[in-house]
Formats: sequence, C-alpha cells, structure tokens
Amino acid sequence: MGASMKKILLLTALSGSLLSGCYSTQINMSMGNMRLITSSASPQDVMDFASKTCKSDFYEGASLLSKAGKEYRFKCV
Repeated sequence: MGASMKKILLLTALSGSLLSGCYSTQINMSMGNMRLITSSASPQDVMDFASKTCKSDFYEGASLLSKAGKEYRFKCV
C-alpha cells in the first residue's frame, strides 16, 4: 500500500469518527412530532442530537419524554 493510499484511509477513518463522535446514534422511529432515538452517547449529546433533528423538521426543539436503557423518547415542540 502506497503512502497516498494510507493517507486516504486515515482521513476517511478520522472523518467518520468525527461525524459519529465514536458513538452510535440513530432515529428508530419518527412519527408526527415523536422521535425514538437509540444511542450509546451521553444524555446531553442525545438531547443535542434530538434538538437538531427537531429543528431540521421546523420545530423549536425537543422535549425528553422517557429513557429506557439506550432508548430515548422525544417530543418535538
């Protein structure tokens, strides 16, 4: 493997970890203004993610309804 190929792989790995923050966060359900998010990130990071998600759907933010393990239920407000 050449040096340029190693640089490309390193950049790809770095950008991937920066985007995910080394945690997996995903929306499992989006129905109306409800969001079910599964994440291994810190609760504050999940709240920030939910707020950004709701704002991108033209809401003002997110309100946490419940947390069970790695599942968070939010209501967009």
